[in-house]
Amino acid sequence: LRDVAGRKWKRFRVRLCVLLVIAFLCFLLIVGFGSHTDGHTEEFQSPDTKIVLASVTVADRNPSLHAKVPAEDPLSELKRLLNERCNSPPVLEKQLISSKEGRLSGVEKYELALVQVVTRHGDRSPIYDVPLGNPRAFRCPEEKEYLSTRRAEVTGSCSRAILTLDGCRQHQLIGRHLQKAYGFVKEDIESKMLVVSTGMQRTVRSALCLVSGLVGHSGYNQVMKTTSVMFQDSAIRYSKYAKSCQGRDKLWGLLHNEIGFQRTKVQWERVRSKVNRFLSGLGAAPVQDVVHLFDSVVCHYCHLYSSGVHASITPCIGEQCLTVSSAVEIVHAADLATKHNYDPRISVVLIQPLLGMIVSKMEDWISGSMKNHFVLYSGHDTTMTALLSALEAFDGHRPPYAARVVFELWKAKKERNSHLVRVLYNGRVIQSSLINKSMSFALFKKRILSGYLRDPASYESACLKGSW
Repeated sequence: LRDVAGRKWKRFRVRLCVLLVIAFLCFLLIVGFGSHTDGHTEEFQSPDTKIVLASVTVADRNPSLHAKVPAEDPLSELKRLLNERCNSPPVLEKQLISSKEGRLSGVEKYELALVQVVTRHGDRSPIYDVPLGNPRAFRCPEEKEYLSTRRAEVTGSCSRAILTLDGCRQHQLIGRHLQKAYGFVKEDIESKMLVVSTGMQRTVRSALCLVSGLVGHSGYNQVMKTTSVMFQDSAIRYSKYAKSCQGRDKLWGLLHNEIGFQRTKVQWERVRSKVNRFLSGLGAAPVQDVVHLFDSVVCHYCHLYSSGVHASITPCIGEQCLTVSSAVEIVHAADLATKHNYDPRISVVLIQPLLGMIVSKMEDWISGSMKNHFVLYSGHDTTMTALLSALEAFDGHRPPYAARVVFELWKAKKERNSHLVRVLYNGRVIQSSLINKSMSFALFKKRILSGYLRDPASYESACLKGSW
C-alpha cells in the first residue's frame, strides 16, 4: 500500500510540474505577443472623413516616460495644451495681472538696480517644411505695419518663420507690463536700455514690439530711431563652441545610450511613423522629426483655427485632417523629445555663454561700469528651454510664444555692496535646487558660474578637451 501511495504521489508531482511549465510558457507567449504590438489601432476611412490614429503604448513600466494621452475628452485636452503654447494676447493679458515682477518682499529696504529679460519671440508662421503646414495662409504685415495703430489685413503673405501681428501684440503687452511693474520713466529708459537679439526676423521684430510697449512709442519709425539692436546669435541661440564642442558631444553620446532615452525615443518615433503613413496615403512627403509635426499643429491652432481662418482644429491636407487624438499624441511626444534633448547636463553647455553674459552685466552695474537699467535678450524656444533646464526650473513643456525669464538685481538702500537677485519665469518666482526665491548676488554668481563648471574659463577648456 505504501508503494502504491508513493507512486501516485510521484505521478501527481510530475503532472503538477508539467502544468506549471505549460502555464509559464503560455504567460511568456502572451507577454511576448503584447510587447510586439503597438497598442494602437489605425483606421483609414472614406475620403470625406478623417484618419484615426489612436494612442500609442510603450513597453515601459516607468509612467513618467509615457505620453499622457487622456482616456476621455481629447478635444478639451488638446485645447488646454495648445492654449498654453499659444499664449494668445487675451490669455497673456489675464496672466500678466497676477505676475510678480517688481513685487519684492521687503521692497522698502531695497531699490531696483537692473532688470534683464530673456524672451522667446511671439506667434509666427510655421518654421518647418511640413506638408501639414501652409505659411501662405498666415497673415503677416509689412515691416512698418507691425506697430501701426490700424489692423493690417494682409492675407497669404507669409513665408516661413515670420512674426505675425499677434506675435507683435504679445510683446507689446509684456513691454507695457514691465513698464508698469518697474516704473521705468520713458525718457530715462530710452538712454539706459540695451537690446540683444539673434539675427532672425521674428526675434528682432519681437524685441522692437516689446520696446514699443515699454517706452510707449506707437510708430515703427520712432522705435527704430531710439532702439539699437546688438546681434549675438552665438550667445543667445547656441554657444559659439557648441557646434564643435567635444564635451557636449561626449555627453550627447552618453545620454543617448541611456535606457530611459532609448525607451522614450521609441515613443515619439512610433507617433511620427504613424503620421507618416497618413501622409504617404495622401502622396505627401514624410516628416523627419516629431517636433516638426508639433510645430505644424501649434501654428495651425494658434493662428488659423483661433482666428477663424480655418474651421478644423487640426492641420489638414485638402479635406483630410489629423484627428484630435493624433494631435494630442504629437504634443506629448514633442514634450518628451524636448525633455530628453535638453537634459540639464547638455543645457548648461548650450546656455553658459548667455548666463555668463547676464552675470557679467550684473557685475558691471555693481562696479559702476554700466549705466543700463534694462537689458533685453530676444531669443527662441531653444534659448528658453536650455535656460530653464540649466536653472533646474524646466517643467517638461516647450515654452509658449512670448515666454520670458526675468533676472532682477536689487540694491540695499542702507548697506553697501549688498545686492539681491530674483529670477522669474512668466511672472512666477523660480525656486529650484539651484535658484532661491531671492538670493545674494554672490551666491547667485557662485552657483551659476561654478555650479557645473569650476570657473568661467573652464567652459572653453571643457568644450575643446572633451572633459569636465
